[in-house]
Amino acid sequence: TSKAADRAERGGGSGETALAADVAAGVKAAALAAVPGGTVDRTSSENDGVTGAVYEAHVTKADGSRVKLQFDSAYAVVNTETEPAGGDHGHGRGAGPGHGRGGSGEAALATDVAAKVKAAALAAVPGGTVERTSAEKDGPTGAVYEAHVTKADGTHVEVLLNSTFGVVTTRTR
Repeated sequence: TSKAADRAERGGGSGETALAADVAAGVKAAALAAVPGGTVDRTSSENDGVTGAVYEAHVTKADGSRVKLQFDSAYAVVNTETEPAGGDHGHGRGAGPGHGRGGSGEAALATDVAAKVKAAALAAVPGGTVERTSAEKDGPTGAVYEAHVTKADGTHVEVLLNSTFGVVTTRTR
């Protein structure tokens, strides 16, 4: 499997475990049916005490917000939770995709600016997934925005952009 698939299928928190490939595929399909246009960030077993829930999927919606879906053994949604902005979400980083704070006091972007940063980052890294965007304060001269992108192969890069959304540099994280 790819690094991205391995990352997506590893277990969650609180003793939650990774799913067998066929079960993970079923949970992912059910999550995408429940959140059209979304991206499944990870799946795992569910043991948070929600009645009937045996699986969960963390999903990034098309608008960049995140939800946790909990499913029964037949892949029916039994609970949906909006995940707070700026939480870990199983990625070990602070902010959700499209919005949030970067490092060194970097500020969240207005929705329209975040959309332009995301579009420019995806043009620079075709097939990637933008994890988050923010203002850039500690990068090279001319860089005013940054996007953290997971490439299709699972590697991570920062795309640093100027004020007109042109790429200043891309660096591997």
